[in-house]
Amino acid sequence: MPAGRPERDWIGFYLADTDVTNREYGPWQYTNGQVSGSFEVTAPAQPGVYEFRYLLNNGYADIKRSNAVTVR
Repeated sequence: MPAGRPERDWIGFYLADTDVTNREYGPWQYTNGQVSGSFEVTAPAQPGVYEFRYLLNNGYADIKRSNAVTVR
């Protein structure tokens, strides 16, 4: 996570092929201005390719995406 970011930046777990503005995401968490951390994610019931996205200031503009996470 970039240092010095607003507390309302957040991480969301998305189907990799969905548009971020459709709000189809699973678990998410605010970063609270931290530069590192972790949170638990329960595997989604729907198989597919997912990714974590780092989103800006309580909005839907993402600046970072993880590598693909395959759920079977």
